[in-house]
Amino acid sequence: MLDQINGWLSQHSDKVVHFAAGAILAGVGSALGLWGAIGLPVALGAAKEVWDHFNPPHAADPWDFVATVLGALPVLFAMLLK
Repeated sequence: MLDQINGWLSQHSDKVVHFAAGAILAGVGSALGLWGAIGLPVALGAAKEVWDHFNPPHAADPWDFVATVLGALPVLFAMLLK
């Protein structure tokens, strides 16, 4: 089981980093309230993918954006439970 998890993480390490970045951005944005915690990861996640699109050899990946936004969810849930 751990080998399967490790294999998945090694194949998708970029998504794991995007998820973590989304959580960090939501934490920073939470200083501005709920909308900051939502807006900062969404705005910067989208901006990074646009930058990737126009700056080869980088490639925009919509799933990177999804992973960034999903990373914000644990922070948002924690804020709502508070």
